[in-house]
Amino acid sequence: MIFFLTFVFSVVCSYFAQKYWGQISGHSFTAYLLLYSPVWVLWLLICGSQYEVGTDYVAYYEIFSNAESYSHFYLAKGEWLFTLIILSLHKLGISTQLFFAFFYSINFLCLIGIMYLLKDRSAWLFVFLFIAFSTVFNNQLNGLRQYTAIYIVTFAYICYYHKRSLPLLLIQIVLAGGIHLSAYLTLPFIFVLKWKFKSKTSLILLAIASYFALFGNLGVFNDFITTYVPLYKAYLESDFNTSNSSSIILTKFIFLPIYLYAVKLVKTNHINDFDLYVFRIGILGYAIRLAFLGNMIFNRVGQTFVLISILPVYIALKIMYSKNKLTPFILTTSFIAFFYLLKTIAFPKQEYLYNSIFFQ
Repeated sequence: MIFFLTFVFSVVCSYFAQKYWGQISGHSFTAYLLLYSPVWVLWLLICGSQYEVGTDYVAYYEIFSNAESYSHFYLAKGEWLFTLIILSLHKLGISTQLFFAFFYSINFLCLIGIMYLLKDRSAWLFVFLFIAFSTVFNNQLNGLRQYTAIYIVTFAYICYYHKRSLPLLLIQIVLAGGIHLSAYLTLPFIFVLKWKFKSKTSLILLAIASYFALFGNLGVFNDFITTYVPLYKAYLESDFNTSNSSSIILTKFIFLPIYLYAVKLVKTNHINDFDLYVFRIGILGYAIRLAFLGNMIFNRVGQTFVLISILPVYIALKIMYSKNKLTPFILTTSFIAFFYLLKTIAFPKQEYLYNSIFFQ
């Protein structure tokens, strides 16, 4: 219940924040951040106060409690920024529970940065999708390091359009990689940023990705990871390198029609160059996620693009909303909200079951 109420409050508050922001111009990111401070504070209270939520809470609590003992392990892996953060917080005597709040502060700062870069009154729709559609808000309670990296790389690739600076993009990816090495898996993405493919290509990418998810052999990716990312070889040789069940894979296809409709909307409506860029990197990100669904390990690789992959749906909702296509807009948003309601109220489990330190 608490997660669904947080979702409703966040969307409503974001709607009015963006409506006010659309009436003024020339303000800084600091002003934008202050405008969203009620939402940010609520998110920090909810996520930062988690207690044994999901599967990774106990493991991270142990790491944060014994930062010096674990620092050598993560430094040897190359996750130098994560090591630096936990050691610094530990030496400052910060309470262990506040370590979580610190990382969520990074996450939400990046998220507000992403919305600021979207530069649109419809950015509240991104909040809607972020919570109800991407699953990041809940799943970040697990995989804390990877999700922090996901926020940073998503911000980096959107920022690239505005700055057009490859060195800046690489620096941001290195920072994300310093928290979790999965960020470096996005490096090949750099070579397709200027690929201005059309709707037909989008459909082909989605078709190929669907084939790999349902019938594909991931052996070629297995060989690539083993050769070029040897750190993940141990994962590929572990018990986690198994296929996901057909039921899990098929449930992920429930939202595919929304992406297909998004392709149609982009084809039949004129949108600006930035929205086209956002749409294209989103289609690529979603195709990668879809293609890697069949395997538990590779699904974690695809998860790196989880925020990027919601961008086509954001553009689709934005077109529906701005063009007064109310029927498809209401149907799409209701469909997405309904599934989040099921996960948080009707059938909550794991990271959708909220428990707080305030209840202890």
